[in-house]
Amino acid sequence: MGNKMILSKFRDRVESISSELDFNSDEYSRFKEWERVAKIEDVYQINLLELSESLNIDSQRMLKSFITMAKNELLDISWEYHCPSCNGVAEVHNHLAEVSKSSSCKMCQVDFYNILDENIGVAFTPSEEFIKIPKKFLEGLEKMRKMAINGSSDQKMEVVSMLKGKTFVSGLDCLHIEEFRDLFDDDNLPFDESLMIKNISILFTDVKGSTALYNRVGDATAYRLIREHFDILFKIIIDHGGIVIKTIGDAVMASFKTPRDSISAAIQIRRSLKEYDTKIESEKEILVKMGLHKGSTIMVTLNKSLDYFGQTVNIAARIQGEAKNNQIIISENMFKDQEVKSILKSSIKTLTRRRVKLRGIDNKRDIYILNFKD
Repeated sequence: MGNKMILSKFRDRVESISSELDFNSDEYSRFKEWERVAKIEDVYQINLLELSESLNIDSQRMLKSFITMAKNELLDISWEYHCPSCNGVAEVHNHLAEVSKSSSCKMCQVDFYNILDENIGVAFTPSEEFIKIPKKFLEGLEKMRKMAINGSSDQKMEVVSMLKGKTFVSGLDCLHIEEFRDLFDDDNLPFDESLMIKNISILFTDVKGSTALYNRVGDATAYRLIREHFDILFKIIIDHGGIVIKTIGDAVMASFKTPRDSISAAIQIRRSLKEYDTKIESEKEILVKMGLHKGSTIMVTLNKSLDYFGQTVNIAARIQGEAKNNQIIISENMFKDQEVKSILKSSIKTLTRRRVKLRGIDNKRDIYILNFKD
């Protein structure tokens, strides 16, 4: 059945772009064997986490490879709403522009909000050019989604099994792959729609004294230095699983899925910029100040691009405003994270806590200045 379902044309096209995929040779061999034997239920809306586990391939590398296949029009991407109660797929859309903030599960008879890093999943299906999904199969899936429990019972039941950990690639996972944003930069939420993100880490950076830099070295040289500093920042952010949300003048706003990734990126940025400054004249040095905070936010479309909005973003920006030359300052939320604490133990000399009133933010807050050995 698998050989009939997965056409040789699809395998040939995958082979033609194999050098672009993130698989190593052993992983690619396992993937090719899966292609050969896969059945219809395996290739329709592929659950990438399950597949990566069964093939023993890192899920991040597999996600990048699948996005590359989508870029080459071998795969179609679908956005799924998973019911928070049963984890079943309640709704499927072909574009991010069709995703909405709420949905319902017919089986559980519940309404729920869609959260980008919790119940919005991303799946992949070979394009229609290669595979025709039988109509009966699609009709069967649609009937399953519309099934509902008839009647109710007063009898109490004990839950003996609960889903543990992630069971699918989330929408946030996909959006934190730079290749995905490059490929689907025009597939955004409607301007009047928003999606909640429960846990995100935000990094703001800014160049200290950029106006004085332009005065010292002239416009052309200063612009080149700023661009080179951006190149350093962007590479480190992407290498640590983050994405650049936007630049505002000389400032950068970036997001990361975990506090661990964000603090590691900030420390590496500081280290790399110090190395960069040793190679240029002192009057041309780039002094960057950084602020980090984590929390919930909402994703919106602003100026035709995805953006974040809310207090988590505001606080991260205000914390960055408290930093001085080459300083990294983190919020209390960041400081309390155990993985962040572990990284700081091996990376900094001391920590200075300050209680400050951040502009536009209610109540005073504790912030933590990282003091490095150098």
